[in-house]
Amino acid sequence: MSDNNGKLRIEPSHSAPNMTPESNRGQGRSSPPVSESDGFRSELNLTCLALVEDYRSSKLGMAEASIAIMQELRNASGITDTQRATAYKAFFDQLREHDRATAASARCGQELAQSQPATPRDDRSELDEPEEPTSADVQPVSRKREHDDEGNHADSGKRRVDDTLIPFAQSGDLSGLAPELRQTLQLKENYMRNLDYSKQLVVSNPDVPEFPPSLWKDVLANNFVDLDKVLSGNYSTSGEPKVIEKFGDTGYAFTAGDIKASKSICSHGEWTIAWNSYYDAVVFAYPHRQRELRLYATEINHFFGANLAEFADRVIQFDRAARSCAAKSNRLLLSDIGNFNDLSISHFTSTGTGFGKAPSKVQASGNRGTPEICRRFNDRICTSRTCKFRHTCFTCKARDHSSHACNKAASGSGTQPKAKRK
Repeated sequence: MSDNNGKLRIEPSHSAPNMTPESNRGQGRSSPPVSESDGFRSELNLTCLALVEDYRSSKLGMAEASIAIMQELRNASGITDTQRATAYKAFFDQLREHDRATAASARCGQELAQSQPATPRDDRSELDEPEEPTSADVQPVSRKREHDDEGNHADSGKRRVDDTLIPFAQSGDLSGLAPELRQTLQLKENYMRNLDYSKQLVVSNPDVPEFPPSLWKDVLANNFVDLDKVLSGNYSTSGEPKVIEKFGDTGYAFTAGDIKASKSICSHGEWTIAWNSYYDAVVFAYPHRQRELRLYATEINHFFGANLAEFADRVIQFDRAARSCAAKSNRLLLSDIGNFNDLSISHFTSTGTGFGKAPSKVQASGNRGTPEICRRFNDRICTSRTCKFRHTCFTCKARDHSSHACNKAASGSGTQPKAKRK
């Protein structure tokens, strides 16, 4: 059956309604969305309505019923994507209508209980019989769902926030932002309306990329993601270390263990492994960010190439600082590397505040802590980056050339000291 706007409308009935969009206005019944032979108006319709009834009888939750209807429509053959979307909206509206009716009934019960004066109780009933809960003590299970689905800013038992009095709510103009930022903010706002449900849709998708499940909420909320935890999660053999248990819709939960980084990124190769996993996850949730992330990764790879291997930690710390800065702001693109010039100075110059804070992990391991100079390097033989001897010139102690290329050695000044061979 169709409404006046030509959209599909399904009547809440135990029998299968006619799901027929309006194609010939004012000319009686119109053609169904698909032919009768496809079973759309009979078997599929009855199946979806049965799922709605299961939700009404509390056999299924909102998320379970919605996903089940979506899967039934997706698996149906002989119907178009437009017909699937229209049918899904019609069934989902029935789920929400049940929520609204339940919440309205609960509110009426609360108002009635509050308006009635308290009645004295006799001594026998107080001693022998437990007190029956009033309507005001009974909260509907669907109250939280109504809050999530309709975007209310407070539960029915709390005072509602007046959006018109919030100063920054009136100045949220997106017209001055780049198109990529506008798309990011729109998706972020939608995901954050119900992060638990958004994560459920992600992890149950058959095409979800391999990524630590506990970090998906940070990806969906466009928060900073620690690549150390990504690398640790990819190589973990003990499963997901973070477990959260919830007690129904009470709002109470406890965390059994927390995800901790068992591996720390200390090289270009490890950063690349973790970054590729992070890239796949972000692009899955924000497909329009492909170009932004690729340009940013190219710049970071240039930084790795421009710095000695023992200073790779400087690049890793710069990446953490840049992504953290972008996550705290809704106006920065990672691809605009010029936005992070101050961080570049801090981590890559000798006068920077972040230059001396984190020594290279390669140096800390003792691989290059020995005072002995590598003779094979000066003979142009040793090219190992993990050599335990120092790769410096015998003559001038410079690190960018061997003694064969030293100007002082060519002029005859300086002597070549003895050093142990490898």
